[in-house]
Amino acid sequence: MAARGPAAVAALEDAVLNAAPPGSVVIGTSISPAGEWAVAAVLYEPASYVMDEVFHFDEGVWRAWGGGSGEGLTWSNEGDDDAAAGVLRSTFAAPRDARTATVEYEGERYELPVSHGHVFFAAWDTVYTDEPRLIGYDVRG
Repeated sequence: MAARGPAAVAALEDAVLNAAPPGSVVIGTSISPAGEWAVAAVLYEPASYVMDEVFHFDEGVWRAWGGGSGEGLTWSNEGDDDAAAGVLRSTFAAPRDARTATVEYEGERYELPVSHGHVFFAAWDTVYTDEPRLIGYDVRG
C-alpha cells in the first residue's frame, strides 16, 4: 500500500513530530514516487539542531525507520551495492529574510521553500554521483 497526496503528507508530518523531541519543527518532507518511503528534515529549535529522518509506510501508518546526519548531505542506497539507486537529501541553512532557494541537481533547477531558516532538498531513485548545489536565495524586498 502506498501513501500519496495531502492526507499522506499531513500524516507524515504528524509521525515526524511524534518521533522528534518536543520543541521540534518540520523543515521539509519528501515522499518516494511509490509512496512507501519518506524522508524529513526536522529542526530541534531549542538546540538549533537539524535532524534527518527516514520513514516507511507500513500497515497504513508512517513508522520511523532511521535517521541520518543533521544539516548537510545524506544518501541512503536501496540495495547492497554502492551503485544502487537511493535517496539523496540535503539541508542548507538560509538567511533570515530568504523566502525561497534555488538548488541545482543533475542539471535540473529546483525552487524550494525556506522553512525556519532552512531549505530541504530530496531526490529519489538516484545514484550518488553528483551533489546538490545551492544557487541562491530569493529574499524579501
